[in-house]
Amino acid sequence: MSIVWLSANLFGFELLKEAVRNDPKAISAIITLKEDAKTKMYDGVDPNFWKQFGIPVYYISRIEKEEELLRSLVPDYILMMG
Repeated sequence: MSIVWLSANLFGFELLKEAVRNDPKAISAIITLKEDAKTKMYDGVDPNFWKQFGIPVYYISRIEKEEELLRSLVPDYILMMG
């Protein structure tokens, strides 16, 4: 199973900790907002914090412009936490 984790906030960050603890190999990629993205989260997480999981991290500005990236990751599921 391949899961792409899509989040930029504390809620998603904390849930990812649990998901990785439950099944460390299920999450194949993390997609989060670039530091200079126009969208701001009220409980945003420093974009570099996502690297601590050892999972490839992709930084984006707007998800609707990332269809090619999502297709290239070939996920079974995309989980959006935010």
